[in-house]
Amino acid sequence: MKKAILLGCLLLCFVSTVWAQEKCDAPLWNVGDKWTFKRADGVTLTNEVIEIKQDSYILKTGGSLILNGYDKNSMNIKFSIKEGGKQVESDNFFRKLFDFPISVGKKWGDVASAYPGVGITKMGKILYDLDYKVEGIEEISTPAGKFKAYKIQYNQTNRNSKRSGGIRFWYSPEVKNWMKREAEKKPFWGEQRNGKGCETHFL
Repeated sequence: MKKAILLGCLLLCFVSTVWAQEKCDAPLWNVGDKWTFKRADGVTLTNEVIEIKQDSYILKTGGSLILNGYDKNSMNIKFSIKEGGKQVESDNFFRKLFDFPISVGKKWGDVASAYPGVGITKMGKILYDLDYKVEGIEEISTPAGKFKAYKIQYNQTNRNSKRSGGIRFWYSPEVKNWMKREAEKKPFWGEQRNGKGCETHFL
């Protein structure tokens, strides 16, 4: 009996190790695919694939009127479609949240810009360095169940003030999207109007 338990544990460890070493390719989305999330404040948001083009997926995010176009290979947000149908380059701070294929240890980065506050334009835009790293694989429990997921650490740094904040995302190949995110409890995120210690779960 003890041998059987030991063999079972060894097999589980082997499978987890292989899973960690293999590269995870971009998921295949279909029109109608939906992901509903619940924020810490109780608000629920639904993301839905509404169209598939030759090289991109068009996603409607929550209650936003702006649609995002995801590259099929990398799942980076290549462009946004504003109200009225005008297509523009994406300025989403999470446009490179996914940079498939991913694997444990992979790092990548991006640079984004934004005005320092609502209506403040005289100071010009501030640049932010965005850094990503796949830190490992964890089993995460959500209201929808338990899933194995890649843990992605996202760090955002204000080039002017050098202040920074981090958010952890968990991406599940089974869910085909991130299924949990958790921001550090730092004033930086209050400054960015994203809430402090915000936690969001897949439903």
